[in-house]
Amino acid sequence: MLRSMYSAVSGLRVHQTMLDVTGNNISNVNTFGFKTGRAVFEDNLSQIIRGSSAPVPAAGGGPGIGGINPAQVGLGARLGAITNIFSQGGLQVTNQTTDVAIQGDGFFTVEKAGANFFTRNGAFNFDTDGNLVTSDGSYVLGYMYAPGDRLGADKSEAAVAAALAKNVILDKTGAPATVPLDQTTLQAVPLKLPTALVKGFRVGDTEAQDVQGGGTTWKNFVLGGDGAVGGAAANADLALESFQINKDGKLVGSFSDGTKRVFGQMALTTFNNPPGLEKVGGSMYRQTNNSGVPQTGIPAQGGKGTIESGTLEMSNVDLAQEFTNLIVAQRGFQANSKVVSTSDEVLSDLIQMKR
Repeated sequence: MLRSMYSAVSGLRVHQTMLDVTGNNISNVNTFGFKTGRAVFEDNLSQIIRGSSAPVPAAGGGPGIGGINPAQVGLGARLGAITNIFSQGGLQVTNQTTDVAIQGDGFFTVEKAGANFFTRNGAFNFDTDGNLVTSDGSYVLGYMYAPGDRLGADKSEAAVAAALAKNVILDKTGAPATVPLDQTTLQAVPLKLPTALVKGFRVGDTEAQDVQGGGTTWKNFVLGGDGAVGGAAANADLALESFQINKDGKLVGSFSDGTKRVFGQMALTTFNNPPGLEKVGGSMYRQTNNSGVPQTGIPAQGGKGTIESGTLEMSNVDLAQEFTNLIVAQRGFQANSKVVSTSDEVLSDLIQMKR
């Protein structure tokens, strides 16, 4: 059988794959956070018809024989790779606070069924429990801030038979050691929006204090400003009226008393080799052996991008380029089809020669 026919069949296969990749790019032209794919071809093995040889000088210094290049016949083409291109997509303004886009490097980290995935699609919303989730219910991970101090909480200047024990970490010189704490030592957790904030405050200039009596029993008293026992302690539920997401990913809530408080911060994850990530559908990726270890931290630090609230990152598909690729793939398919039909005619002529 003619080699040309098998080479043409391999050409049909790779150009069909190119059509598939191009069609997928065009179909996702309006998918938020989508990254375009590119089919990369490479040639198959080549059959050596004649090997190469080095120049051979003639005896006595006369003209000899020049070198000969190898003569090879290629055996078609094959798919080398389908590469995802992670260039920045344009930003579309939505004016929806929970819509966020990444300007720069990084992925949002989400949790689904106990597994972590990564996405550039920031079309998020809150569920009934106040969790920040994706459109399919995956939890958006970040860092929750601990509650702040109570309103009006004052430290007591006097102590009655009080003792304070501290655990201090010392270095090799005997001095107190400093243990750095950053996002690499903290685990990202699902971000949750508080619906209210409970703040303790004083009524009648009184305050709750813990007093130890006899060294064994803890008793709770409410002391007035003159030291007398009396007054009352109270709490107030402050409703969350609105919130915003800053460029560094901090979620800042505005409460009914006019105060603002940071209650969480979004996390971004970067990889040494983003094209090594595997697509799993739903605009999500997962880690592979060739993507590198996920490096999760806060936005705008360590080479990570910034957060743009009220916007979404559009697909980075270039329609002009994709239509060009469509024509190239179509013509390449037609050309290989012509090789198949021509090879068939040659075989038919060979068969006719026997008659």
